[in-house]
Amino acid sequence: MLACLHFVLSVANLFLPFLTKFQAQHTSIHLLFEELSQVLQLLLQRFVKSDAPKDKSGAQLLSVQLENRPAEACKFGTQTSAVLKKLKADKNAGLALLHCDMIQFLKRTNQYLQERLALQNKFLFSVQCLKPSMRTNPDSIQMINTLAASVPHVASDMNFLDSVSTEWRR
Repeated sequence: MLACLHFVLSVANLFLPFLTKFQAQHTSIHLLFEELSQVLQLLLQRFVKSDAPKDKSGAQLLSVQLENRPAEACKFGTQTSAVLKKLKADKNAGLALLHCDMIQFLKRTNQYLQERLALQNKFLFSVQCLKPSMRTNPDSIQMINTLAASVPHVASDMNFLDSVSTEWRR
């Protein structure tokens, strides 16, 4: 059915920028936490109340509740909605089942990502400090200390952690 293809395409387009960015030749681990958060947030915004994931990021997104919502409250994509509107006008009997299937897909995809994304990983969160824009952020000193401490064979000496902190402040 055409509506299903448009729906799958609209969901795939949510992941496309992420996949493109992380298939590049340059190092981008420092972007991973923010980009994972953004993908989950975009997907959640299609399925949950619009204000629920808006001001949340990282680990907070993992606790957003996935409630069953009516099809009218879900965002299936512009082209999908146009096809669904036409089907509704034609009084298509399978429309309710199609809505149910799309909602289930969104719900299961969100559940899968909430269970498996490493948005509670302290290392992944802390590596964001390597972004040039984070250098002046006051939280970056704690983040670089967490990174340094997570390399135990190098950071076994407290002097190393102190020197990392001192160097970072310069």
